[in-house]
Amino acid sequence: MTPLDFRQERGFTLAEMAELVGVKSRGYISMIERGAPCSVAVALEYERLSNGRVPAATLSRDVALVDAARDRCHNGTDARYAGATSSGKVGDISGGAAA
Repeated sequence: MTPLDFRQERGFTLAEMAELVGVKSRGYISMIERGAPCSVAVALEYERLSNGRVPAATLSRDVALVDAARDRCHNGTDARYAGATSSGKVGDISGGAAA
């Protein structure tokens, strides 16, 4: 689902959507709806508000890069993390190969 589809489905104006995602400019929302990238915070807020129907990774390259790195680590395709385990906390990786 696109940000525009989500906003229209919910019946929000540009100004209402801007307020919901925490930005001051409805023009910024319009730019996002036309395909411009947005901040990580705004991308994550869209994902939260839409219950995942607007994936943050489709709105922010930074989120997409983190998701791709996380997938490589968890799928065992990144040798640097072979055998590593994590509690899920940032920076908490143990048992992996030394860098």
